[in-house]
Amino acid sequence: MIIDCHGHYTTSPGPHNAWRVSQLDAFLTGATTPRYPTISDDEIRESIEQNQLRLLTERGADMTIFSPRASAMGHHEGDLAVSTAWARACNDLIARVVDLFPKTFVGVCQLPQTAGESLDAAIAEVRRCVDAGFIGLNLNPDPSGGHWTAPPLTDRYWYPLYEVMSELDVPAMVHVSASCNPAFHATGAHYLNADTSAFMQLLQGDLFGDFPDLRLVIPHGGGAVPYHWGRYRGLADMLAKPPLADHLMQNVFFDTCVYHQPGVNLLFEVIDVGNILFGSEMVGAVRGIDPTTGHYFDDTLRYVEALPLSVAERAQVCEGNARRVYPRLDEDWLVFHPHPSKPTYVVPKGAVDAHCHVFGPGDQFPYASERKYTPVDAGKEQLFALRDFLGFDRQVMVQATCHGADNTALMDALTSAQGRARGIATVKPSVSDEQLAELHSAGVRGVRFNFVKRLVDPRPDIYYRALVDRIAPLGWHVVIYFEAADLRERSGLFSSLPVPVVVDHMGRPDVTQPLDGPDFGRFLRFMDRGDNVWCKVTCPDRLSITGPPTYDDFVPFARTVVERFPDRVLWGTDWPHPNLKSHMPDDGHLVDVVPKIATTPALQRQLLVTNPSRLYWPENEEQ
Repeated sequence: MIIDCHGHYTTSPGPHNAWRVSQLDAFLTGATTPRYPTISDDEIRESIEQNQLRLLTERGADMTIFSPRASAMGHHEGDLAVSTAWARACNDLIARVVDLFPKTFVGVCQLPQTAGESLDAAIAEVRRCVDAGFIGLNLNPDPSGGHWTAPPLTDRYWYPLYEVMSELDVPAMVHVSASCNPAFHATGAHYLNADTSAFMQLLQGDLFGDFPDLRLVIPHGGGAVPYHWGRYRGLADMLAKPPLADHLMQNVFFDTCVYHQPGVNLLFEVIDVGNILFGSEMVGAVRGIDPTTGHYFDDTLRYVEALPLSVAERAQVCEGNARRVYPRLDEDWLVFHPHPSKPTYVVPKGAVDAHCHVFGPGDQFPYASERKYTPVDAGKEQLFALRDFLGFDRQVMVQATCHGADNTALMDALTSAQGRARGIATVKPSVSDEQLAELHSAGVRGVRFNFVKRLVDPRPDIYYRALVDRIAPLGWHVVIYFEAADLRERSGLFSSLPVPVVVDHMGRPDVTQPLDGPDFGRFLRFMDRGDNVWCKVTCPDRLSITGPPTYDDFVPFARTVVERFPDRVLWGTDWPHPNLKSHMPDDGHLVDVVPKIATTPALQRQLLVTNPSRLYWPENEEQ
């Protein structure tokens, strides 16, 4: 998916814009503000379909993080009451766009701001909009409109707003509005001045020491900052600040609203790819066609695609970073089934759920700052209750990316399981031998390498080989999570690892393709390469198109793997099923799929008891 982090409703319907003129006229003359006009859904559709939606489709993007027109926020006009009414009207219009085009637009709100006034109205509007599904806000650092009378962004004046942003886990794009100072053209000078000034204000202070999870997007490629990166590095040194990578760049991000290829090239040469979000500002500040290229200036995806980025880096810029900075993009993930049915299939004694997770709870075990999704809390007590309800004896808990390499929630759950669980951890090269020993003592028996680009930013092969060298002496194995298309790219690494390798979810095959298709054939050949390659025949809820309760299109693929490799297959629920949007599976129905893919009692026992016992509890291996 390609997510444009920077879009404005610059084509809003005429009656909306006319009401703003009437509102300001009424303020100046002391008259009563007229009622906001009725705007039909058809008017909104026409304004979007012929503009942003058309261009988004033509240029190849999928979604826009959408906010009211920045230049029309007009915080320097009227008073706070006027600004509040205007912000509400603009944000309500954005909400209607999102409702009409929910798969394409997601809302970011305009704040009511007036120079010298309290931020209480802004805070109230943030809460209102987040409750309505908005995922962020636009923060104007200069509501005076080019006269810069507001305190710097590091001043405690702004702290009440930052506290609410941190509480709600929403970022801000630092974006000024129009200029009323004739010395500063709005889009040619004032916007870029503000971007650069905001960065310098942040450099001079220590805002992120007080708000370590606060995230700010500086648009338009960061203004002049990347071009003068050496200057700012030097200023940080002169001001006795930490290096920029530590001082600011864990919390500050730039977009790609830079309207020529050399400028985008420079941005990526100077700024780490993890700090850049794809954005176009379309339809925005510069709308014409560049005569030197024949393409629109603001078709910035062309510039990004022309860069020598790896597939993983491109995915990071075009999607992953946006999900990390705007975690509420993923807020519509479904919650695990509260009352699963009792399966009709009775699992054999000693059965193991070999793939499940424990998430949080976040107030006790915080989620990783670098996560690309924020899950619903799903603690150990709920996991153990599900185990007993479904009839399983033991579990294998797999560390998920939302907790990063902090395995404390996993270790806590393993300890509480009192020998009835094993774990798969996530570790970094910096892990000490003592930490590995602690993980092993708690019940960890492997590490997970995630190559799914929408969830993580994969590393070069050497990174994974170094970790395998660390864990091999412990007798651990490696769990690998990838998608079908990734196998060709990484098969050399996977095949060369000197420890057992367990593939999550059959490598996510496309079940709409034939069993003898090239992708699934490649996976089966990979499984054929040696006895150290195992496979989890899991996640029909993620792979199936036909869906619950029987997941018929999933069954032939899983059955093929079970029958071809009966001594190297595992099964698990994948509870609590993170990152699902289409449906949330009934775990009882998932258990009832087992006899369809393992069609004899002997195969079922191998799948659920013998194989996981041999891999995770070899000391108790069945004879």
